[in-house]
Amino acid sequence: PPGPPTDLTGPGSGIPAAFDGTWRGLARNQDDVTFPAEVTFRTGRSTAQLTYAGEAQCTTTLTLTSSTPDTITMRLTPAPSCTIGTVTIRTRPDDRLDYAFTSRSGRYTIHATLSRI
Repeated sequence: PPGPPTDLTGPGSGIPAAFDGTWRGLARNQDDVTFPAEVTFRTGRSTAQLTYAGEAQCTTTLTLTSSTPDTITMRLTPAPSCTIGTVTIRTRPDDRLDYAFTSRSGRYTIHATLSRI
């Protein structure tokens, strides 16, 4: 019998199930400034929602560029106070996520460990 319906079109398309949900943590930028970060993923989608609070004040969309079951790479859409760049998110053995952002110029970086809320 066929499996349950899904909007995936093949391996590596859409956000893997391990990332599903809303994740939050304290992010740290290249200047050692910390601020809250929150990302919401939905399995099978090609976009996610990102919010930086505090110093950063950025809300934007992340667009999937590649995925494996335990690592996804996304492009950060430029928005007011959001710097364009690449985000790489990896699962961890402790059920948290490693979040890393690098701006297109390489000048700005943000790292965070995110927990599902």
